[in-house]
Amino acid sequence: NATSPGGGYKRGDGAQEETLFRRSNYFQSLDLELDDGKPTARFYCNSNCDLEPLGKGDRMYEMNEFGAVYTAGLTVFRQPEDTGYTFMDIPMYDVCAIAMAAYR
Repeated sequence: NATSPGGGYKRGDGAQEETLFRRSNYFQSLDLELDDGKPTARFYCNSNCDLEPLGKGDRMYEMNEFGAVYTAGLTVFRQPEDTGYTFMDIPMYDVCAIAMAAYR
């Protein structure tokens, strides 16, 4: 989502981005309002494809037309929605993700 991290995960929306937020600690990286712990590394890929580290006060949203946000060090610890988001027996650690809005 180009304007809000996690799309509509706070409202209960159920697209791919929202599901990733519910199954992991991804929200701590992208939703700066909730990041009160140790943040994961944040980088911004601009329209020239330059990867830039983000500082503590830097904002990621709104993204520019061809922008993306790369996040490293995520942990996925819940199963998919069809299992009721039950906890995984073995979490997936050190997952990387690229957040990019669909081109419109």
